[in-house]
Amino acid sequence: MTLNCLLTGLDSKIGPVVRSGHPTDILTALVFGHTSGRPPEHVYLEKELMSKYVRDIRNKLEYYYKIARVRTDEQKQKAKIRFDSRVSPNLQSYKIGDKVFVKQSQISNKLQNKFDGPFEITQVFENSALLKNPETNRISKVNFDRLKPYIWQVAVRLLTYTTLIELEFLLQVR
Repeated sequence: MTLNCLLTGLDSKIGPVVRSGHPTDILTALVFGHTSGRPPEHVYLEKELMSKYVRDIRNKLEYYYKIARVRTDEQKQKAKIRFDSRVSPNLQSYKIGDKVFVKQSQISNKLQNKFDGPFEITQVFENSALLKNPETNRISKVNFDRLKPYIWQVAVRLLTYTTLIELEFLLQVR
């Protein structure tokens, strides 16, 4: 017995309420009103169907890219807030022309110096500064967390004007 005969027999056994109103050979046509997998060809032409499919996928991709960008920006803001809350406030106030030491990022052994310098500050930003290396005249941007004031300059800042005059007098006497 062929499948066609079975389906025809099935049509006669299914009541008129369940049937779609016309005899059919395929069960999916009975249930869904058209053959499985694709809409009927008379509804969509093949080229229109493909262009609509491509257009729909592009629109969905653009939508999801926008969502991803928004969520990435939100996460960046959260990370910035978290980072800023844990950073210790900068107690040093650096000025243009100050000399500083720069902490090395990688030290090969524990007996090596942790700081290089002195470097001269050429420009000051909110959390960083541009430093000029006096040996190579190369300028680099460094965060304040890695800077340490040049000790002689700190000592000079602490001295008052009168003690500076006394210091000059002592240096001339020697």
